[in-house]
Amino acid sequence: MIENPKSDLEILQASEGMAYVGGGYYNPVCELEERGRKICGHSLEDIGVTQQMHLEPYLDDTFFIATLLDELTRRLKENELLFGAYENEKFRTAVYIHSHERLIEFERQVLESVLKRRGYYGVDHDQANRGLMRDFQT
Repeated sequence: MIENPKSDLEILQASEGMAYVGGGYYNPVCELEERGRKICGHSLEDIGVTQQMHLEPYLDDTFFIATLLDELTRRLKENELLFGAYENEKFRTAVYIHSHERLIEFERQVLESVLKRRGYYGVDHDQANRGLMRDFQT
């Protein structure tokens, strides 16, 4: 259980004040999906996360992001980094998930139907560094 978790709205508000510095993408995505260890697919029910996220300040707080990140990191093996794979009609992307703020950046787009979640992967640290150092490939 998470001690004193931040609500989804608190995480979103914190992320809006952060400067975007770019980076943090594994390239190519197909290599991540081949070499990474799949933690769960597009359905979060695979790992027991069934609650929904909402970001409206007038509704009760939800703790979707805190719960999801806790569950995903708990399933990582030693020396693995967490990546989320997402897609839309034009591209696929594999994002290094290192914080609540990074996770909400993409899960918010899933909520708004801008992106679809493909899955989450644990990737060995050395392999992850190689993928993170490569330029974006179209």
